[in-house]
Amino acid sequence: MSKHQRQKVIIMGAGIGGLTVAHELLESRNKYDIHIYDKNIIIGGMARSGVKIRNGIKLPTEYCWRIYGPNYDNLRSILKKIPLTNDPEKTVHDNLVDITDYLIADQGTIMHMNNRPKTLIDIRYAFRNIPFKQKYNVLNKILYCFLISTERLNKLDNTSWNEFIDPNHKLCNDMKKYIIDIMGPYLGADARQVNVPSVIKTLESFKLFNRPISVMNGPTNDAWFNHWKIYLESKNVSFHLNSEILEIQSDGNEVKSVILENGETIVGDIFFCSLPVEQVAKMSSIKIPGISELAKRGHQLMVAIQLYFDKKINIPIKNTAMYIPDSPWQLVIEPQGSIWNKSYSDTADFWSVGLCDHIRPGNLIKKPFIRCSHKEIQKEVWHQILESELGKYLDLDKISILDSNVWDTYKYNGNSIETNEPKFSTNKGTYFLRPTNKTEYKNLYFATGYTQTQTDMFEMESAAESGKRAARYLEKTVKVYSSDRPLSFTPYRYFDSLFSKLNIYKIFPVGWYCLGFPISMLFLLFIKMKRWKKNS
Repeated sequence: MSKHQRQKVIIMGAGIGGLTVAHELLESRNKYDIHIYDKNIIIGGMARSGVKIRNGIKLPTEYCWRIYGPNYDNLRSILKKIPLTNDPEKTVHDNLVDITDYLIADQGTIMHMNNRPKTLIDIRYAFRNIPFKQKYNVLNKILYCFLISTERLNKLDNTSWNEFIDPNHKLCNDMKKYIIDIMGPYLGADARQVNVPSVIKTLESFKLFNRPISVMNGPTNDAWFNHWKIYLESKNVSFHLNSEILEIQSDGNEVKSVILENGETIVGDIFFCSLPVEQVAKMSSIKIPGISELAKRGHQLMVAIQLYFDKKINIPIKNTAMYIPDSPWQLVIEPQGSIWNKSYSDTADFWSVGLCDHIRPGNLIKKPFIRCSHKEIQKEVWHQILESELGKYLDLDKISILDSNVWDTYKYNGNSIETNEPKFSTNKGTYFLRPTNKTEYKNLYFATGYTQTQTDMFEMESAAESGKRAARYLEKTVKVYSSDRPLSFTPYRYFDSLFSKLNIYKIFPVGWYCLGFPISMLFLLFIKMKRWKKNS
């Protein structure tokens, strides 16, 4: 290859990870001929949006509504570089809307939660009936995880959060709701199976004075992916949609080509895999250690249902999300019509309702949602909402459902829901099975949310981080934002790593924390003074 000849880059999958690779390689002065292949007719992977045709009107649909966390530094840095097609002075990041409050419908009232200090006072209401001993025991366990070294924390991968917090199944219902069950809606994970490291690293990223979470101000493809595709195409990135990859061909040392469903062979120089883990596990021509087991352990079913209403629902607080902790299916709601300030013909309002628990039977239909038809899901979801405190608070008895939609890859076979697009969850036993970006094949890289990332949770930020890390193998200038563990606990973690065999924090973590608090504060003060001197 001459020094002026561009290397042909094949990106398998047009989800966030694959698109991030293409985006980052654009900075390399036209060194690469980039081609993206995807089985769908639109880009976005599992984050893409869709449409439902009702009476000739296109209504918005999504796999599940999604949040953009305040700590999504890698993803937000990309959004800030994608110009809006109709207003190049703005970027996709300008299409984000901050969620200022959560409405929690529980215990006979509506609680208001946000990331401001007052929440710590308000949340006491949810925990008021929990015995002190349970609160203390749970605090000890969470604090233990904060204090231990990252190496020791990662070794808790084989323990689920549920098993760790409540090994003897003795926690009362209110404690389970807010410490275990909430991990489904909050993390988008399997609440019963998600591993300890993923939960702790996410909790460690929470900051009281951080900005709120955000959502897009419209369907994800309209607000984001369509602009991204146009931008990438303007930089000579080639998209090959409706082109499913069946196999990755290698000679045992490097990848030579990929085989499409139509039999076409695509050759290239460098390959990035951003395909679902289930799809990679089925490929016989390459060997990725542990990938088949990872697909089994990380499998979960979580989806949303769109509800389309005949009347506008008056929500007293602007830009809010809603959660019903006592609902069997762990319903979490984005009132999209209100946030987007949109209506479609006779559809005056619409919600996206996430179904986060696939085990518990419903109150009306008496079955888990994976055993229900789409119509049964609609009836059960609306019943659970009406029976909650939201029913009266929002006068929902005056509202009628015109139509509903469950994501089209979730098919009811007469007995249960099946899908070729399950969601991945960082369940117990998955951490050390998750591939790194660099594979044993010298020209094949993974760029997807189920790789090992600092984010350590299957979410949009982990896909963006993975895409950036993969691109950095080709271009060392690619900037990857780190998500380090809290600085204030560094002395504790260092001490634990020095005496790792003793596991000293296992007994009385609160006491150890109090004992080391002065040292921790002096350490923080030293670091801040050092940074201040450097900046001045």
